[in-house]
Amino acid sequence: MYRVIRIGLILALLAVSVYTDHKNGKVLNKITFPAMFCGIILACFDNGMEGLSDSLLGMGLGLALFILPFMMGLLGAGDVKLLMAVGALGGPGMTFQSFLFGSMFGGLMSLFVAMRRGVLLNTLKGMGKVLSNMFWKIFMKVDCTEPVSIFGAKNKERAFPYSLAIAVGVIIAFFIKI
Repeated sequence: MYRVIRIGLILALLAVSVYTDHKNGKVLNKITFPAMFCGIILACFDNGMEGLSDSLLGMGLGLALFILPFMMGLLGAGDVKLLMAVGALGGPGMTFQSFLFGSMFGGLMSLFVAMRRGVLLNTLKGMGKVLSNMFWKIFMKVDCTEPVSIFGAKNKERAFPYSLAIAVGVIIAFFIKI
């Protein structure tokens, strides 16, 4: 019974988050934090301490998977909290699968958005510079001091609602178990 409630909450969380992200460019804390809390409580009712552990592990995994893209400016904090809420409600397996499938869809979505906005070539060049700098810094131990942004100076103009990619990842994860 608690599993059905958690699935319903995940779907409601995603629907509201995608809507607010599309309308206002934000995934709201007043949606994600209560979802995390409900996920923890329902997991405890469902499986006791093991459920609590799974819920907290799912939240932590969501944070771990999205913290680097957030720090690089590729995602907003609301997207991080959204995946954490999915983790609290669905556990670590759901979190990882949602991340995996959502990232694939998000990558395709970003290419489409960049193409529609006429910035695909500049974006790919910026990504190439970032990857090149990473290669030289990590493998060749050469300090690359030239700061490079994947998106250039106008990061906000190139943003799009990533909550949709997360939602698609969750939906695919419901149907495909790896």
